[in-house]
Amino acid sequence: MKTIILVAIFTICYVVCMDLVNKYMSSLNFDYVEENNETVSESNIYEVTILGCVVNPGQYTVSKDSTLGYLITLAGGLTEEADVTTFNSNATLVNEGSYYISYKREDQNKISLNTATQAMLDTLPGIGEVLAKRIIDYRLSKGNFKTIEDIKNVQGIGDSLFENLKDLLCL
Repeated sequence: MKTIILVAIFTICYVVCMDLVNKYMSSLNFDYVEENNETVSESNIYEVTILGCVVNPGQYTVSKDSTLGYLITLAGGLTEEADVTTFNSNATLVNEGSYYISYKREDQNKISLNTATQAMLDTLPGIGEVLAKRIIDYRLSKGNFKTIEDIKNVQGIGDSLFENLKDLLCL
């Protein structure tokens, strides 16, 4: 019980501090010019996208050294369905990066099309690195799979390959 209270207090402090930092960062004027007349502001600001199990998925503007944890905070935090074991909140963000917060897996014996990483998908028979990336790209652009049959909409996955995979997949 003490642990839960400490985690709750830490989370509240973290969110409040990040909000203050965000307000401070947004009040700074990055439009200064160096002696060689190059604008420096663009190199200090990143545009990133976060999708999946966050309250407000979408595109955000962050400072150069921001972390995934900070981005999650900007996006309103995690939803109850988020699988906190699938990401590193201390990871530094990349300009124009896209980040996906996975859902918890309900069926531990199958691979979820909606939460699997590229490495997990790569372990499926007939799915190599290229098809695994296409599955992830499809999920990011079209949203979560509604049925496991929707995987056939991914270029390179036909009826034959689907028949080999269907018992290994879940949503």
